[in-house]
Order: sequence, then C-alpha cells, then structure tokens
Amino acid sequence: MNASHVYPIDTHRHADASDSCRRCGACCMDSGPALHAPDKKLIASGRIPAKYLLTIRRAEPVWNNVIGRIEPAPAELIKLAGRDSARACVFYHDHGCRIYVDRPLECRLQNCRRPQVMRRYYQHNRLNRSHLIQSIAGLWDMVVYHDNQCAHDAISGLARKIVHGDADSDAVAAMTRAIGFDRELRRLIVERYPRYKQMLNFILGRPLYLSLSAHGIDASEREGKIVLRPTAGPSDGSQLRGRQHPGTS
Repeated sequence: MNASHVYPIDTHRHADASDSCRRCGACCMDSGPALHAPDKKLIASGRIPAKYLLTIRRAEPVWNNVIGRIEPAPAELIKLAGRDSARACVFYHDHGCRIYVDRPLECRLQNCRRPQVMRRYYQHNRLNRSHLIQSIAGLWDMVVYHDNQCAHDAISGLARKIVHGDADSDAVAAMTRAIGFDRELRRLIVERYPRYKQMLNFILGRPLYLSLSAHGIDASEREGKIVLRPTAGPSDGSQLRGRQHPGTS
C-alpha cells in the first residue's frame, strides 16, 4: 500500500437534508466489507492483494452488529481484513481510503442513511474461496481437508461440552487435535508454498484457536502442549466486531 495514494474522507462534513453518503468514514472504521462477484476482478488483477483478505468460514462465530451478539456465520464469505487487531478496514488510514478508486461493491453501496440499499444486495453473489482458488491444484485439496477436519459446527459442539463441565478426555482430545491440525497445516502450506505465507487467513480462515474465546474457552500452549481452559463466560464479541457477515453492519 502506498501512503501517497490516500483518498481523503471528510470526517468533518456536517449532516444535511440529503440522504447521500457524506463520506464520514464511519463504515470504514467499523469493518472491512464482504466481497461479491463483481469484486473478483479486483483480486484477480492484484488491485486488492490476497494477503489483505480474510475468510469467514461457515458456522464460525462472528459479531452481528444488528442484533448485538455473536452468532454463527450462515455461509462462507470473504472480506477485507481489519487493520491489525482494530476493527477498521485494512485500507483505511489517516482518514482516507487507499483503494477508493478500486473499492469493493459493498463500499460503493454502503450508506448509513440509506441502509435499505445494502440490504437488497448483501445476500447476492457473495464470493467464497471456491471462486478464487479452487483451480490451484494441491492447495484446494488442503482447503477442503481443513474444512472437514476443523468444521466450526463440530468445534461448537465440542466447546459446549467443555464449557458446561463435560470436559471429558474425548471432547478435550478432539478439540486439541483440531487446533493442532489447523496449526500444522498452516505450517505445511508455508513450507510447500512460501508465496502464500501472508495469505493464510484467506486460504484457511483465522487460526482455529482464535475463535474459541467466543465459546468461552481460552487456548494456550504450555511446554509444547495445547491447554484448554473454560473462561468466566463467552466473549462479549469485542474481538470479533467488524468481522460480521454482510448485512449486519
């Protein structure tokens, strides 16, 4: 990203009687957009590099801004990642957008004052990984295998057993295996395909252990072993906000 190409957003623009977008930057600071079919060309051309993408896998816990709680994602989607640990879009810097000319469809449709426009489109023609990397031999097989071994609906079931005191050896062992598999596959992909090192959150989604806090579980490593510990309760969702599926902003 080149800092000399920042398209400023007017954060001081006052409200008026019109319902046109005021380019205040509020949506940019809240989340990166989900991507749709018309955005595929932006990724294929490199105008939006894949290292800035984040995959939300089906059933992954995500923050729903509309209802104010965490809920499972109903389907896979791809979105622009947040900036480090912040909610703001990765391309939002210094009150400006670094890709404004090539901004995705949701950015073009988003208008806080006319949310009905976004609601008409957000469920249609969403991009997922099959649209972008299914043709890459070897890599796609890893993606499918990962989804089978680390499915979020299965992880949710294991997490419920652990949180509700049924932390028997089978549930803990299965969760530990899934976390270990997720971590090892990431290492293997980087070993076989070094150029994908910065794209893992797009290729496989977020590391599995990061989703466990939404289930009320803390995952840590001690002496080379994964340790699972129920927390006081499920996360309040603050670390997941801005990662919601389309239409919940």
